[in-house]
Amino acid sequence: MGFKCFEKEINSIRAGYAKRDEFSPIPNDRVSVFIDTYNRLKNAYVFAVNPSGVQYDGIYTPERDVDFSWDTQFESKTAIYDSFWVAEVKIYFSSLKFPSAKEQKWRIHLRRFRPRGESEVFSWAPIDRNNPSFLGQAGIIIIPCPFSKWL
Repeated sequence: MGFKCFEKEINSIRAGYAKRDEFSPIPNDRVSVFIDTYNRLKNAYVFAVNPSGVQYDGIYTPERDVDFSWDTQFESKTAIYDSFWVAEVKIYFSSLKFPSAKEQKWRIHLRRFRPRGESEVFSWAPIDRNNPSFLGQAGIIIIPCPFSKWL
């Protein structure tokens, strides 16, 4: 996934350094990918990165929010420019569990968190605060399984 996050005042970006999965006391800008590979609305993998390249990964459940004790392998790269910052997130199929089906139907949220005076959240799929199902509002992607010839 690729993100391009525009910023009028580039110096307002919050991009602290920390160990993986550790959040600083001051919230950082970040982008996140939520993937519900079973399309059951019960949990999702979460992959996130801040502008300094600090990675976060975990499992989202509606009851517990995100459990950051789960870790897997993924790659990310970030860069800050004059009027925007970018992030690329590469997630390996081997990092995910998904059904044995020739066609995959996954739910996905792509989000940007921008903490300023009031925090802003931008999302690829619209999120209605009056709808209690965060995963139910995720976009749907349908992809052919890359391993279907072995199923």
